[in-house]
Amino acid sequence: MQILFICIPLHHNTALLTCVSHEDCIEALSKSFRIFNHTNEQTHDVEVSSGVDAALVRLLSFLLFKESFGEGSDQTDAASSATSLSQLHGQRPSTRISDEVTCACQITEMIYRCSKGALEASFQRVGQDFLHILAKVMAHQLPKYHTSREEDDEQEGIIIPDSAAATSSADMKSTNVCLKSVTKILCHYARVQSATTSMAHNPKLLSLMISILQHPVGIIPFEACHNTLWVLANMACCNENMKHMASNTRLLDTVIQAANIMQQVPQDNIREGETPRFSSHHALRLQHSAFRCLLNLSWEQENKTLMSQRDDLVDSIVRIVQLKTLPTTGSGSTDASSKAIVTMLLQTRLFALGTLRNIAHTPAQQKLQLCTAQDGMLLKLLCDTVATSSSEDPAIRGKAFAVIFNLVSSQTAEILISHPRILDYLTEAASNPDQGESKPESASTMAFRSLHALDQAVTSRGSSDETRRLMVRRAINQVTLTRRIQGSTKP
Repeated sequence: MQILFICIPLHHNTALLTCVSHEDCIEALSKSFRIFNHTNEQTHDVEVSSGVDAALVRLLSFLLFKESFGEGSDQTDAASSATSLSQLHGQRPSTRISDEVTCACQITEMIYRCSKGALEASFQRVGQDFLHILAKVMAHQLPKYHTSREEDDEQEGIIIPDSAAATSSADMKSTNVCLKSVTKILCHYARVQSATTSMAHNPKLLSLMISILQHPVGIIPFEACHNTLWVLANMACCNENMKHMASNTRLLDTVIQAANIMQQVPQDNIREGETPRFSSHHALRLQHSAFRCLLNLSWEQENKTLMSQRDDLVDSIVRIVQLKTLPTTGSGSTDASSKAIVTMLLQTRLFALGTLRNIAHTPAQQKLQLCTAQDGMLLKLLCDTVATSSSEDPAIRGKAFAVIFNLVSSQTAEILISHPRILDYLTEAASNPDQGESKPESASTMAFRSLHALDQAVTSRGSSDETRRLMVRRAINQVTLTRRIQGSTKP
């Protein structure tokens, strides 16, 4: 039984390698689609190790070559078979070939539901070729969305150039499936560190991923946009990619734009009980990956200064940290989905505050700029977040105090100490150690560290700031006394 199980992928590997005619390609792809469409990881490992990945590289290369030269023009409509690719029937030859490419991409995504070890071995074997092929497929499919938008504009009375080719709804459906499959393949590759490095340094692929995200909301399938951001976040997690990616202004602009995408959620014209095409939940999922990408990029020291100069990034952080609940859009949410949304929103806010904490760890001049921007908007946000009456999650408060700690410098000490609320909140939080005090970024720990940092910063300024130094010293003494009393009263 085990021998038969292993032989199935080998047999179809041969079919995928030998098919040339339209009929043979359809038959091989249709049978492979049925066989590989499962979620058994061990079985996918066997499929990949048998060489199905290499067979698909060859087939996709052949199909793209055939399409680029308009091959297959003599094929008849009768060539379409009643299979999972039955939608090919009656379409132009070039469209049929595009659908074959789509199905091959779907099958590739299926076999890559394998283990990370098998995926890594496959990338070493065929990954570089696959990246070039996937970039070619994306470059072929993305222009169709421009044509589709032009058709919509034409219906609204906008003049369209005569050269704009018609894109049928059936062709757009295939294009959507293809783009979702390609970006999902990239998601699989993004699990492998060596693959993320190759993707980040492939200028054509990176440019195409940016193009996907730059389309207006609702044009590109949501799954493709979400997959793309997820891949970029994983790419940004690799040390070799951080500086390279952040230096790409177009990439940074696009990710920050995605981090602000909640502003594009339609609030009007949604009927009661209707689920919008793009809801606040969709926006949150994109923001979650966008802020994870920004957080990963902000770990690189050179990126901190670069990103701290981006007012649009700071604005997006302020907006998401202020967002504690999502606006209600549509209906039918279950308790489980509502809980998942709450968890995702909390994680997204933590990613945003983590990014702010990192970019606050910059030279003194940049710290001063962050403290004074828009009349101290950032300090107001942090105070609203760390206030004990705000019922914030402890992790959120801890991150906010960590931001304050990183903002301390000799140039910002006066601003922070003179602020009407900051010193009081630091003293209050530091005086009440919580259960997570041992954690590096607990609210109590970071508040106490911030007080000591302020003491050092104001002391370095000399006798001119003696009044502020005494204010900080009184706060530190109060915290020390309170902690000592609390410690002595414990059983």
